[in-house]
This record gives sequence, structure tokens and C-alpha cells, in this order.
Amino acid sequence: MKINLKNIISFLLCTSVLTLGYSQNKTLVEGTSEAIGKDLDLEAVAVLFGESKNLEDFEKKLNSPETKISNLDLNNDGAVDYLRVVDTSQKDTHLITVQAAVAKDTFQDVAVINVEKDPTGTTKVVITGNVKLYGPDYVIIPTYKTSPIIITWFWGPAYRLWVSPYYYRYYPNYYRPWPTYTTTRYRTAVRRNVNVRTTTFRGPYSTRRVRVRY
Repeated sequence: MKINLKNIISFLLCTSVLTLGYSQNKTLVEGTSEAIGKDLDLEAVAVLFGESKNLEDFEKKLNSPETKISNLDLNNDGAVDYLRVVDTSQKDTHLITVQAAVAKDTFQDVAVINVEKDPTGTTKVVITGNVKLYGPDYVIIPTYKTSPIIITWFWGPAYRLWVSPYYYRYYPNYYRPWPTYTTTRYRTAVRRNVNVRTTTFRGPYSTRRVRVRY
């Protein structure tokens, strides 16, 4: 399946306007620091996405105090930021934004997951890191051994639009902020807790590909 970047960009612009309707403010990271992006492994995020039954479950997995998939501290308070998930949709495309809750009513977009189904029923998942966190053109395409349940959920009768109700200092019961690790310790922990096998390739719009194996 061929991804039409022009359509994705158009959809991104559209949904950026739609998200304003949720009464949320966004803050932009000052300057580019690709080192920050190392504190949220998007390959591991791809694995968790494929293991989730819906977007609420995906958000719970992103913030699990057991796996500690994130090490992001964008507001520099010494604790890992809560990651919320916001879904917008248009026809056969879902745009899932992962945001860090950094202050009251203030969120930083971290990554976008584009889920698109073509006329043949084939679904492609493309994950793009925020350029301020990961540098330019940081795009990965997860390839799942079996079709994830969450993909079926998107186009099934149980689907409901998910816009996280949580924000800074208002979290679900299972979540407690934890102190940040060093980047080295974080990456070691992620590779221990999440099974990811990665290969790289060059393409017209991507720089990294992830092949997920369970």
C-alpha cells in the first residue's frame, strides 16, 4: 500500500484545528533536541500499540508504572510526564496524537500515529516523531506478524472516539509519576520489557522501519 504524504499533511492540518475544540493548549519545545526523543522509544510504542485492544488500553500501556515505557520529562520537574492519547478520524484514516501533559491545560505533541485503510482493506500504520524531539523525518512503519486487535477495533462496532480525559495532576488511579532514569538505564529497561526487533531502510518518506515479533 502506498502512503500519500500529501493527504497525510492535509489531514494533519485539518486535525490540528479540530484539536483546538478540546480546550487544550499546546506548548512547543524550544529548539531541536533529538536527545529528548531518546526518552520515548517509538519502536516500543509501536509494539504497545499492536498489543492494545483499543486506544484507552493503549494509553494505559504507555503510562504503566511496571514497564515504564516513557522517560520523558518535558517540564523538567524530575518526574516522567503523563502521556495522553487523542484520536481524530476522517473517512478511512485515524490520526492518533500522543501528548505529554506538562502543565495545567498544556500539552506537548510527542508523536503521531497515522492508521489508514485503503480500498482493498489493507491497513498501514505510520508513526512520526515530533521534529523538535526526534529531529526531521523520524518516521517508522511497524510490520505486525498478525493483524492487531486494535486495527479491527477501529473499524468495528465497538469503536468509540477516544480523547483522553486526563491532564496534568489529574491521572487515572493506576498511574503514579516516577522519577526519570538516565537515558542508558531507560533504554536498557525498555529493551528488557518490550520485545522489539528493528531493521533500517531508506525510502521516499521514511528513515526507519520496525518489524514487530511476539
